Amino acid sequence: MDEVWREVLPTDLEKDPILLLRTEALYANYQAVAQEAITHMNEMILQNQEMYLEID
Repeated sequence: MDEVWREVLPTDLEKDPILLLRTEALYANYQAVAQEAITHMNEMILQNQEMYLEID
């Protein structure tokens, strides 16, 4: 049987505790990965400042 996709609404999280748990887990993972990426980019820029323009 084919699943039918539909738009997800914020209220769906209130109605579906499993969806809420999965969404919270995904968001927590996203936050950690995003912070690591930002930290890595900052380190790369600091180590290679000559490659970047400084705007005052």
